[in-house]
Amino acid sequence: MSQAHPTEGSFRGRIFDRLRLQFLAAGNWRAAIANSALPEEVQTTIREVVQQTGLLRFEKSEITTELIHHFQDGHELGHTFDELVRDFGHADVAVSLFRSSKLRSRPMSVKAFRGSMIVFGGGLIGYLLLQMFFRSAVPNPSVDYGAKLNEAVTSMPVEQQAWPLYREAWTKYGLSEGSGQRFEELFVEDDDQYLRLIRPTDENWQAAVAKLESIQELLTVLRKGSKRPYLGTPLHADPSKYSDADLAALFPNTTREQIDLNGFGQSMGLVDGVISNEADKLLAESTMGISLPHIQNFRTAARMFHVDTRLAVQQNDQERAIENVQTIFGLGNQAGESPILVCAFVGMGVRSMGMVVVEE
Repeated sequence: MSQAHPTEGSFRGRIFDRLRLQFLAAGNWRAAIANSALPEEVQTTIREVVQQTGLLRFEKSEITTELIHHFQDGHELGHTFDELVRDFGHADVAVSLFRSSKLRSRPMSVKAFRGSMIVFGGGLIGYLLLQMFFRSAVPNPSVDYGAKLNEAVTSMPVEQQAWPLYREAWTKYGLSEGSGQRFEELFVEDDDQYLRLIRPTDENWQAAVAKLESIQELLTVLRKGSKRPYLGTPLHADPSKYSDADLAALFPNTTREQIDLNGFGQSMGLVDGVISNEADKLLAESTMGISLPHIQNFRTAARMFHVDTRLAVQQNDQERAIENVQTIFGLGNQAGESPILVCAFVGMGVRSMGMVVVEE
């Protein structure tokens, strides 16, 4: 069995016991008053003064000692305790004098600790008040930015908007949400196993040609629509605000019945049935809930026309090749029409594809 050092524990214990007794003795000012052998009237006066100072325990103990000595010395000089209590004056004056004196003479460590506790307490109270304000607040948007976006997008005459032409093709070919055509025939893997657009020299070129022939209706609609100056696709955070035709084109996997039954978040597949009513309402009424399921298809359309331009060059169809290039730039302008950053980036990307076709 291991044996502890014979003096280690006892020495440490004696040190801590002495410090504890000194602290208790210094702070036990009530016991000092009771043991002073002074009359009850004098003890009451001392007790009231010390209590009202509101100082720390060791400071109250120091004041207690001073007052006890004051009354004891006065009595030894021949004054009665009644005279001493009467001459002591009003307790409030003594409290003010003692308190100001002790506050000025406090050690810097005590002042620093007290100041840090005040700062910490004030910060904690401020944090709790801010939390109460934050959690009690209710979102109340005063500006319908979705309406402002639509005003800029759909304010042009219908005959100048391309979306009425695109909408039927969008629905027929399921271009939104990846529910329809995939156009895998237009891509091949290069030597580094990255997908690239197919070329006439590739092995599966005839399959790509057959695919282009099967979507001639779509290409014709896109060529015609790209000549119009505006796209005119409506933008809503709440899909229930779309018309039946727009909803079927932009969200082919979502029905109006699903939206009415499940709300915005669940019908759009944003969550697995755990979205809160507040979050659902916020998404449905703010621009951050606007989905753009159509915008990436402008990149797909540009790639289709890129491959078709290669086919037109192979077939020596100069007119179709030039029209395809013009179509790509028209689609790029329409994609970047909405005052939304994603739309601007897609528009720039589509126009860059047009430049690549021109260089080729």
